[in-house]
Amino acid sequence: MTQDTKTPNPFANNMFNGFLENAPNAAQELIDIQKRNIESFSQAQHIAIDKMQEIAQRQRDVFSQIMAQGSTVTNDIMSGGKPEEQLNRNTQVFQDSFEQMVENTKEISDLIKNANQETTSILKKRAGESIKEVQICMKNKANTQK
Repeated sequence: MTQDTKTPNPFANNMFNGFLENAPNAAQELIDIQKRNIESFSQAQHIAIDKMQEIAQRQRDVFSQIMAQGSTVTNDIMSGGKPEEQLNRNTQVFQDSFEQMVENTKEISDLIKNANQETTSILKKRAGESIKEVQICMKNKANTQK
């Protein structure tokens, strides 16, 4: 048996109906939004890589500096002199080395912090733009339904 009456479509008043009718245009807009998202991610990734290289270079410089200071310290320790003079000299060398280590650690920490801030600001900015673009896209498609 066939039924002569049509069952009403429960999705007839769905807000996405007009959006889906214009799906090719909407899809292209969404693809363009995603392309811009990927470009921002790529930009942030390139900056992160550059910053990591900068940090690695600075760590290499610090290590070289530490090794040079180590040989100086060894020479100072091995040099002769009165015990009081050696103790004063060694204390000063160790204090200087410690202060330099703290300064280097702070510098590398600042490099890492700045790298994180720079990359996250790019991603945060793009996330906000992306949300606005999707909202505008949905709003434009809703307005074309009317």
